[in-house]
Amino acid sequence: MAFGPEMIRLQEAWINNTMKNALVDRGESCSEGILLDLRCHRRDITLFISWSTKLPGIFKITRSQKKDLITLFPRRSPLGELLNGHLAGAYLLEARQIQRDRIMALEFSKLVSSSVNHRITMIMELMDRSTNICLLQDGIILECHKRLYPDTSDRVLLPGNTYSPPSPMLSQPHAGLSRGMIRVLQGYPNYPSTAAEMEHLLYSQDPLKTEWQAIQKGKDLFPIPKGLAEEYLPTLKDPLELPSGIMEEHLIGEALATKRKKLLSIIDKKVTALQPQLPNPELLERANRIKSVAEFLMSLPQGREGGKLFITNWPGLEENTEVEIPNGTTPVEEAQRLFKEYRRLLRRHRASEERAPVVRGEIATLEEQRALLMGPISGQDLAALEAEIDTKGSKGNTRGKVRIPKGQEAPGVKRLNPSFGTIYVGLSAMGNREITFRIAKPDDIWFHVKDLPGSHVLLRPKDPKSPIAEEVLAVVASLAAWFSPARSESKAWVDYTQRKNLRPLPEKGVAGVRYKVFKSLLVQPKDPGELGL
Repeated sequence: MAFGPEMIRLQEAWINNTMKNALVDRGESCSEGILLDLRCHRRDITLFISWSTKLPGIFKITRSQKKDLITLFPRRSPLGELLNGHLAGAYLLEARQIQRDRIMALEFSKLVSSSVNHRITMIMELMDRSTNICLLQDGIILECHKRLYPDTSDRVLLPGNTYSPPSPMLSQPHAGLSRGMIRVLQGYPNYPSTAAEMEHLLYSQDPLKTEWQAIQKGKDLFPIPKGLAEEYLPTLKDPLELPSGIMEEHLIGEALATKRKKLLSIIDKKVTALQPQLPNPELLERANRIKSVAEFLMSLPQGREGGKLFITNWPGLEENTEVEIPNGTTPVEEAQRLFKEYRRLLRRHRASEERAPVVRGEIATLEEQRALLMGPISGQDLAALEAEIDTKGSKGNTRGKVRIPKGQEAPGVKRLNPSFGTIYVGLSAMGNREITFRIAKPDDIWFHVKDLPGSHVLLRPKDPKSPIAEEVLAVVASLAAWFSPARSESKAWVDYTQRKNLRPLPEKGVAGVRYKVFKSLLVQPKDPGELGL
């Protein structure tokens, strides 16, 4: 995904028109770019300036998207360490496109003392693999994301030097329009007049006077004047906000998919390693057969020599069972060896039976984590699951307790606040445990999809003494069905009961429960947005 100089021009005009004199509250970085928190006209705005080769650009992001970026890409850059000290408290003066290219400069002013005012510039070169960000103070480079040295580049970008922009784009008929934009316009009649008109609308007047639409071609996004295209296209009301949806899909979405695939692979390996530890009926049958053979050998007359024997009628053995006694070994000696093997297999079987509840609990927890991973999940929720799943050892944190500081919400717990009360949704195995065994009160209503792993959902009504409306129960049940493998079904059964009717069931995992008093609802799975939550 890439944005051409025409999109940079629209973003420049938009910033100058709507975000001038915005106050920088905080600046920080992740491994994919810079995050700036701005206070603008009593509104909080976060800008994400990406230097990712997959998706360089400037985006206006939500608080949730910011948390996902910091969670999924936690590594910080040296440039990010300077941001807060130099930009916090600065005011945004203007945005400026350089050379009608994919280069944007954000000019800030920071009052250091009553007589000292620093001019700080952030220059963003949004050029795919050559993407770079430089922080300047009074025209002098403080730091760059990618330093350029004289022996490897035709320009020098090092702290203490003055900034020099990259070479301009190759000459083409319409300056300020990318090759991709030209190819889009060639698909419409009256080219090249449409390209000349496009250049005029962007650079010869305020581009915000024109209504724009967004057209996506492959991995590129282009603005075109409204009315030029006959097909329906989304309106480009905010050139910083619309690309954020693309950023979430291609940057956050791909990172989530990669981590989800890795964690699912780890869960599969853990389940495969745990399965052999469960009691195996075939092992007990084998031990009993060995015991029966040993008993038969002990019944033979003394002095019988070794060799092949056929057992035709003996309890616990099939007809014509063949037994071979090694040469030089008497039947009694072979029977003693078989009795020893029988006792070893019996000990192994009894040990697996004793450990069976624990193993079943660990497998149940892993299956629950698998179901939650396959559901709608954010970067923070995925981090909570990743913390539960030991990515190095053979076993995950399936039985341990997680200490949560008082007053702090546990990871893997989502809280919703509709008008009729409070809803808690578990988004990890330990989150489910937290909701059911720590947060829930005896009269809270607990929901779970029937006979499937999934999220524990808890409803705490605003007025616990009043009866709960059927519509409210149906809404929460639809939510419980959505956060489960049943979300793809048209209808799903959901059980609900009061928390005081639940009892722990370790064999079903860290959050396993059993209950006898309950009711069920047949509902359509719906996501929180669809339910107005």
